[in-house]
Amino acid sequence: MSYFVLILLLALSVYAIERNHRRQARPSYTGSGREDRDLARVRTELRAQAGRASRGAARSGAMTSGRVSSSPARLAAH
Repeated sequence: MSYFVLILLLALSVYAIERNHRRQARPSYTGSGREDRDLARVRTELRAQAGRASRGAARSGAMTSGRVSSSPARLAAH
């Protein structure tokens, strides 16, 4: 009798777990048309960095091979 109860409990537990698993929302890895928040965040950060770089270059007045000049005289002026 105790084996029957044990098997019955195991069967009911497996049934409950499987039923719960089927009801859970599955993530969509193929793309569901949702907005990619990471991509939007990275684009926003890159635009902000580009804006800071262009404003910094305009203030300093000198760019050498893509870098803002960091001479002590220019740093002291800011």
